[in-house]
Amino acid sequence: MCSIAGVGRGVGASGVTRDALADLSRPIADIQREDRVQRFSLDRLPSIWQMSGTVDYLVDGFLARGSVNLLTGGSGIGKSTLSLQLAGAVAHGSRFLGRDTVPVRTLYVDGENPCVVVRERLERLRIAETPNLAVWGGWCDVAPGGPGDHMVIDWARRHHGLIVFDSLIQFHPGSEQDNTETRQYMNGYRTLADCGATILILHNTGKGENAQEYRGSSTIKDSVDQAYKLSGIGEAGEGVKALRLENFKPRMFEMKPLQIDFGKDGFRVSADTAVRSHREIITDILTREPNRTQRELIATAGAAGLAKQRVIDLLKTGVNEGWLMVASGPKNSTLYRLRDADD
Repeated sequence: MCSIAGVGRGVGASGVTRDALADLSRPIADIQREDRVQRFSLDRLPSIWQMSGTVDYLVDGFLARGSVNLLTGGSGIGKSTLSLQLAGAVAHGSRFLGRDTVPVRTLYVDGENPCVVVRERLERLRIAETPNLAVWGGWCDVAPGGPGDHMVIDWARRHHGLIVFDSLIQFHPGSEQDNTETRQYMNGYRTLADCGATILILHNTGKGENAQEYRGSSTIKDSVDQAYKLSGIGEAGEGVKALRLENFKPRMFEMKPLQIDFGKDGFRVSADTAVRSHREIITDILTREPNRTQRELIATAGAAGLAKQRVIDLLKTGVNEGWLMVASGPKNSTLYRLRDADD
């Protein structure tokens, strides 16, 4: 066996210790994490009161940044295609089901589908190639890993992007019915969100009476921030399926049920339920009725489907970004209007 003289006893001829040599072979992310842990102190925690209390959306009214989300539905209902369309929209910064998106790096971790199927869907959905979208599937040199994979954790820390996992059961190392095993597994997704990523997990519904929303342990629902179910409601035309997308776990915000049509070129909002972005709703209200108070806007926008907190968040964002102006009103109220050319 070859060795460097003196290394076994601590210091080699080059003056490099054995521990230092060992560090050179360790992932840089592990070393950085240990350094952060060593410098961390409970006496120097950041003040929660100084942190933002608004929801920062990756997809307006659908995906919040840094959240863990679940999309369920029966086998073959279209979850993978819908999620790939979502991934493409976020990667390109284009609209998804009528909603604004923020362009970020996106990683689609596919443990279910072969390369030829994914390629066909990309072409059918007309998702153009972009460095912002990567698909990690079984055709790669290294098989895709789940939420605990060190490469996924490193990606989340570096890019703070969107990660789609297709599917929950594919990467679960234990039983989805076991509460303890599933809790430990789902904690991995929370870790990725804490690293700055936004997570979407695909999962099936079950056949039993208690599995209509999702299959498996109740820990699955408990561990996510938002959960959506995709279900069929009939035919919307020749070769077009009518589907319902509903929010059955609204921890951060509520989304009203949405009817979407699924045809050969992907998903689109049904003509009967066309969706305006939340900003468009506020803009429309203030175009018709300028100088409204927050209370008045909450009431009017609420009738259009916006939750109270979402209106409050939008008003703060609008003022900060400069598309809303404020003025003092009667009884110390604040009046909101749209910014115009004279401002």
